[in-house]
Amino acid sequence: WLAENNRDADDYGPLIDVLTAMGQSGRTYQEEMDRLLDVDQWLRSFAIQSLFGIGDNYSSGARHNAIIYIRPSDGKALLFPWDMDFTFNRNASSSLTPNTDLNRLISASPKNKRAFYGHVWDIVESTFNVDYMTEWAEHYSCFLPSEDLTRFLSYINTRRSTAVNEVNRIIAPTSYRITTADNVSSPEKVSSIQGRGWVDLHEIRSASGALLPMDWVNETTWRVQVPIDPGENIISLSAFDRAGKSLGTDSVRIIGTGLSALASMENLAITEVMYHPADPSERERAEGIFDGESFEFVELTNISDRTHVDLTGAAFTSGIRFALPSLTLEPGQRVVVAGNSKAFETRYGSTLQKVGNFHSAESNRLSNSGERLTLSDASQREIASFEWSDEAPWPEDADGDSYSLVLMTPWISDPTSPESWRTSADSGGNPGGDDAIRLLSWMAEHALVGLDGDRDRDGRTELLEYVLGSDPDIPDPFSAFDIKLESLQSDGNYLTIAFEHRLGADDFLTIPLISHDLKTWTEDVEYAGRTNLGAGMGLIVYRATLDASPFARQFIRFEMKPLVRE
Repeated sequence: WLAENNRDADDYGPLIDVLTAMGQSGRTYQEEMDRLLDVDQWLRSFAIQSLFGIGDNYSSGARHNAIIYIRPSDGKALLFPWDMDFTFNRNASSSLTPNTDLNRLISASPKNKRAFYGHVWDIVESTFNVDYMTEWAEHYSCFLPSEDLTRFLSYINTRRSTAVNEVNRIIAPTSYRITTADNVSSPEKVSSIQGRGWVDLHEIRSASGALLPMDWVNETTWRVQVPIDPGENIISLSAFDRAGKSLGTDSVRIIGTGLSALASMENLAITEVMYHPADPSERERAEGIFDGESFEFVELTNISDRTHVDLTGAAFTSGIRFALPSLTLEPGQRVVVAGNSKAFETRYGSTLQKVGNFHSAESNRLSNSGERLTLSDASQREIASFEWSDEAPWPEDADGDSYSLVLMTPWISDPTSPESWRTSADSGGNPGGDDAIRLLSWMAEHALVGLDGDRDRDGRTELLEYVLGSDPDIPDPFSAFDIKLESLQSDGNYLTIAFEHRLGADDFLTIPLISHDLKTWTEDVEYAGRTNLGAGMGLIVYRATLDASPFARQFIRFEMKPLVRE
């Protein structure tokens, strides 16, 4: 037991707890190991030490020569190698599991067993093989002229073959697939999907990319829980190994006969965040509210077009901590999670649907400088998680200027990207409502049947009138775009492209394209941020990523990408 730092504060308690738990048996042993050890780290540490055939070492069955480190963040024990003088010492064909503690850990659960052999497989496929090791052996031999390190390659080759054979013998190879019956009906909001997979299977993800926690029934049978919407559900699950390589995709069809679905990233979004509200007005101070933070809120929206969403079990798990009540949202319905209900009603009225007071804990506040906000479901899967900032390219006007952050087109936008967010069109935000100007509604308001025309003959098509915030019936000078060279701290000159736009005209994304010859157009630009100009108008800024100096000329055009919901 080594205490390299703070030796005057030695605490052997955690180590004694680990050693005591190793003497337990049955279910108690398994539960204590899961509680006290980072089991997966121990199994990988054992795997790599066993492959290198280290003698006179804890991994090889000796009762000494190991480092056990207690991780401060969670108190779990980690295993590290110590005294590796006898590397490549054990017989290259010897067992992978010479340690009694390792055998007990492997035998504790199917999950542990397949994880150990999965680590062995991952290591021999990635690094512990002649193809990978030859270059390193030759490289380090250059520093040790009297040593020929390539002599160990024969050992590595034999040891690898032994490991491959043992893994295949212990757990027979099987291909990834779903075994749950297809075309079945279920009244439940969550369905258990089962399938097969070998030791190389490390992760299963849904079609949206969400990581699904796995239970292992045995060494090759996995089980995941997936939310079920009313109606037809095509559950597509993709498998990946430890290197992120795809092992295949399989799907199953389930008919949901229930009336609602549990909240998930597919049907629920964080659509508005008021993290730095304006200070209280005189009227609000007269009501006893003296802190601007009291007006914080987060808005949630059911982004499904047909599914009722049940919020049961959903909770904010970082940024703020707050468990949502059992509440069902209709398609498109919004609900506001208020920091302080009294303050919220004072500023916004009592008619908006709201839940909770997340300010019940003194420290449970949204950060004015930015932080990560995470909403999770009952199984701790992320529904939404993003980290905002009070600096560009995030909208800076949301930091105390009375505007909120608003997620544009939430059914398609990536909330982790600052380009997906703008400020609210109006001061105070728009909790419980939508300040977006939808294209089809705007066209109907102006009796337009297309977007390519120019009814007022001012040089702007109807599409540009929508995006730029002008009236298709009133001519405007075509001066919305500002292009200039800007010197950055690094050497060179870079084009900046800025243009005014209508806040809320979210159904089209305007992206500058750059060319040097009018033939090849590229998106060599980076998003630099947005500014709220007031009166429902904003300014979007892009910056070229290539220095303009080497080019005799540059051309710019704009691509309009539709984001209209079908």
